[in-house]
Amino acid sequence: MDRRRFLVALGSVGTVAGMATVDLAAADSGAPLIGVLLLRPRESLSFPEVFTKALHDLGYGRARVEYREARGQTERLPALARELVQLNVDVLVTTETPAVWALKEATTTIPIVMTSGDPVGTGLVSSLARPGGNITGFSATSFDAAGKQLELVRGVVPQPKFVGILLQPRDPFHAVLNKQMRRATTATGLTFRRFDLERPTDLDTVIERIARDGVAALIVQPVIATPQLAELAIKYRIATITSNPKFARQGGLMSYGADLDVVYRDMAAYVSRVLKGARPAELPIEQPTTFSFVVNLKTAQTLGLTIPKELLLRADQIIE
Repeated sequence: MDRRRFLVALGSVGTVAGMATVDLAAADSGAPLIGVLLLRPRESLSFPEVFTKALHDLGYGRARVEYREARGQTERLPALARELVQLNVDVLVTTETPAVWALKEATTTIPIVMTSGDPVGTGLVSSLARPGGNITGFSATSFDAAGKQLELVRGVVPQPKFVGILLQPRDPFHAVLNKQMRRATTATGLTFRRFDLERPTDLDTVIERIARDGVAALIVQPVIATPQLAELAIKYRIATITSNPKFARQGGLMSYGADLDVVYRDMAAYVSRVLKGARPAELPIEQPTTFSFVVNLKTAQTLGLTIPKELLLRADQIIE
């Protein structure tokens, strides 16, 4: 079936959960077709709004964007990636390491513009300067991200005996973050305890165990930093920090990391370059230059924690 007939057939079935039906009027316009694969639900990310606006600002207001969402279920990513490839999209876009891997394994020819925690460390590309293959985009972390987060959480939680780290072992970035955390705690004389979240359905049990083990401060891998986690952390009186600013806005105590809204706007610019003929293999993967520190003062008060004035002065955003 040719591309146009396939799109028409797809459009005739209506909207399916986690998918966006194509605009059939736009389908005949010659506007580019962009496939987006997300591990998490769209409503938990600022990506859709920021990316869409950036595309519009770049002159791609009529671009067609097809979303596929795994809604936290990593095992669904390969099938969703294949669906997007079968649509014969012009470019693929994604925001987290497991989704990048799913797209990488689904196609070696369609350009992929991504953001990933550490694309070299997780084996997605061999070099930031010349990624090769069909993948380019942005690294969303710096080499000392865990160290910065540890410094901030220690400034709020008085003399923690140890710090916890919550990881998603199905995401290759967990190994990078674990290594950073080990290096950071060794430098400060602290110890840390690692906890793994294998499945989203295990979250209640895992957070309860973290609280029972006496963890007062928890660094969270961004891929699992959800509103539900923030709510449970408040319930069990655990101070949390991650790199995704939306987590702090949704109830987590703090976030520190690359300003993802800047990254998402830059991703749209890379998509534009690819659509104009640039080869992903020759577009260097850029590292973050703008960082965001968000403090949820309301959550701090609920947890009975005092945020030092010097930290508040450093914050880019304070949630009250």
